[in-house]
Amino acid sequence: MTVASRTVRRGDAGIGARRRVVRVAARVLASVLALSACRAGGSAGVRVVLHDSGSARDMSAAGDAAVAAVVETAERAVGAGETVLRLAVSEQMLDDIRSRQRSVEIDYGEVRTFRPAAMQGRELPIRRMLIPLSGELAGPITTIFMDPGGGYEAGPLRAAVSTGELETAVSKAAGR
Repeated sequence: MTVASRTVRRGDAGIGARRRVVRVAARVLASVLALSACRAGGSAGVRVVLHDSGSARDMSAAGDAAVAAVVETAERAVGAGETVLRLAVSEQMLDDIRSRQRSVEIDYGEVRTFRPAAMQGRELPIRRMLIPLSGELAGPITTIFMDPGGGYEAGPLRAAVSTGELETAVSKAAGR
């Protein structure tokens, strides 16, 4: 009986260890793919705007490395997107996020495709994304509002990537 319980415990530990390895490998792969996409498409032409309580600051001129770090972190969050919120998105809501909170908006200038985990292998076209860095939609889970080219749509993506990671990259790019 003790042999069987040891086997089960080892089996459970093995499954947990495998899941951790898969999660780490997925994060590394997402980072490599995002970084290569940044290098291939470059951060040239990508516009990164920091919205902070009503003021907007274009960080695109902050330097390629700083902008690439912000874009890479945001793209990693998109790739890690696990759920889609059932949330009606209005221009008023987005304007409130831009004017009353701190957020970052990334505009690629063209549509790029991503494959978030929540989409189960399907492609997700994104031209722009708005990510709140403060407020109720920020925190240990990142919320990503997506615009495929015709305006922001309902169903923002939620990713188990801390908003703090993106905030750190944004702060470095903003020179804070």
